[in-house]
Amino acid sequence: MKLTQQQIQEIEGKFAQECYEILENITYQGKDLKYALRIPETYDHKLKCKIGGAVVFGITNQTYQENKEEIEKAIAKAKKIREEEKAKRIREERKNIHIYRYAYDWESGTEIYVLSSRVSTEEWEKIRPYMYFIDTTCDTDCEWDRRYIGWGVKKKDIEKVEEILNIKPELRYKNRRENDK
Repeated sequence: MKLTQQQIQEIEGKFAQECYEILENITYQGKDLKYALRIPETYDHKLKCKIGGAVVFGITNQTYQENKEEIEKAIAKAKKIREEEKAKRIREERKNIHIYRYAYDWESGTEIYVLSSRVSTEEWEKIRPYMYFIDTTCDTDCEWDRRYIGWGVKKKDIEKVEEILNIKPELRYKNRRENDK
């Protein structure tokens, strides 16, 4: 089936959305798909089950072969849009980067402090000595109010990390806590 220009634009729009994973060459519900969009699969700790993982859109091999050039152009453009949007979002988040308390263990009183956005590789190398990796999902001796897997800021080094990252004074942890009081 030859696709219309409107259908090609719809494909581009769907593939540009960051919320979907792009899959290639899969079989889904008995159909061989050249490309598919899937809602990412995650584990919901409250529901204690996996959610997502569903394929929401697909292009069959036959449709792809009949429209190969147009589909490839649309997907390439969509990937570029996706990358630009992601980079823009990261730049915006980085402007207001701060450290905040993410989780608390009721048993030990331990707190996990994290960064609100990603940092560059150069910045990461500078702050790495003040960071630690933590996975609370398999910590059976604790009673965390939230689960977390990732990098945390060592509590005693919060101010050092803020200084290295040149976090705005009004967004520094100590100042935000004082303003909250």
